[in-house]
Amino acid sequence: MRGADVVPLAPVQGEGPRVRDMRDGGGLALAATLAASGQATCVLVSDLAPRCCEITRALDASRFAGVEPVLVPWRLGVGAREERAELAAATGLAAIEHRAFARLGELRAAFTHVVVLEPPLHADEAAALRALPPTTTLHLAYGARDLASARATAEREAPRPLMAALWRAAEAGARIEVEELVAAANWAASGLVPPPTGEAAAEAIDVLIELGLAERDGDVLCLAVQPGRSDPSSSPTYARADARRRDALARIERAAAHQSRTPAAGTM
Repeated sequence: MRGADVVPLAPVQGEGPRVRDMRDGGGLALAATLAASGQATCVLVSDLAPRCCEITRALDASRFAGVEPVLVPWRLGVGAREERAELAAATGLAAIEHRAFARLGELRAAFTHVVVLEPPLHADEAAALRALPPTTTLHLAYGARDLASARATAEREAPRPLMAALWRAAEAGARIEVEELVAAANWAASGLVPPPTGEAAAEAIDVLIELGLAERDGDVLCLAVQPGRSDPSSSPTYARADARRRDALARIERAAAHQSRTPAAGTM
């Protein structure tokens, strides 16, 4: 891979993390070994919700001097997210979503070892890994199953099924608070398990408004009584979200293609 997708295998002029390319799977076993040695270790995934039990089981506290792994998902509220980040940094054993790791600066200098169990989906997430200090070892340790999990995360935040789930959750013409609408949506019926992040749901609501399918008055939404036909791609928010999804899937496909050959450089 070239350009912004490349993470060098060795520091360049003393900058950037040390990188170990271990992309044949086994990332959780590696993380457990590192944690057992007493070194500050975190595991990075795209979405913790579908994998939290698996990760906490692998990082069983009974083997690591009683230290429980701290989970830092992005879908928490701002205050709770920051509290988790502080606790993770202090504990030295954590499982963190890429979004949180990229946007919460206190996390990026807290760990000696960063195990990338799933590849980053977006450019800012990859940039955060390249910007880690030279004292950090970055382990690229995702296999085929991990790539499939990352791909599922990217697809769950596609705007079209989110829009459909929100539309079905409210009666046309009725006024409903945005939070109530999001809570009422039957995400599982739309194949969205776990549910989307608050950011993705808010984005889908913006698309409905831009397409004239809903009107918003402060925190209250009213769905159109007789919606006309609309092309989702005519919504700027939809276009951005779909482009971001396609970019994430392209990153995963590049990573998957890279699995089949011995790399000269780590791909992000």
